Amino acid sequence: MSELLYLKDMQDGCMGILDAGMNDLMRTALYDAHHPVLPLQEPQLNDAACTYSLVGPICESSDKFGRYDGLGELRAGELLAFDLAGAYGASMASTYNSRDLLAEVLVDGDRFRTIRRRQGIQEMLQLEHGGAWERPAPGGRVMAEPVLHGGTKGTGEGIGRR
Repeated sequence: MSELLYLKDMQDGCMGILDAGMNDLMRTALYDAHHPVLPLQEPQLNDAACTYSLVGPICESSDKFGRYDGLGELRAGELLAFDLAGAYGASMASTYNSRDLLAEVLVDGDRFRTIRRRQGIQEMLQLEHGGAWERPAPGGRVMAEPVLHGGTKGTGEGIGRR
């Protein structure tokens, strides 16, 4: 599900910026896959309804979902559902541009359940740590010489750190 954040009339239709982006559904950016989009409210159909170009908020040239007809008259704040997000949607999702990792919802008829919770920015920041500043060793080496444990010198087998 995605919220329509902004809508603008253009010469060749309307542009809608969604809160979902290429980091959530990479398939369009990678190989021009098309995700059907459905308005969650019954659309008001009229002759003036736009062809919508739906894009994400990341401001990359590949942050777009495509052109859509038959959505009716949309307004900013309305919710849209991506139908058939495709295989590997969640596994290809990322926190690119420090965006939250989305929750996943499984729908079966008129029932739904969350199968993966949202990972927010505070949780992502917990993965960051300052660490200690290192100084180069005499001779300019920054890292310690690898210590071989049970391997043969030079093979990389059994490498550890001192």
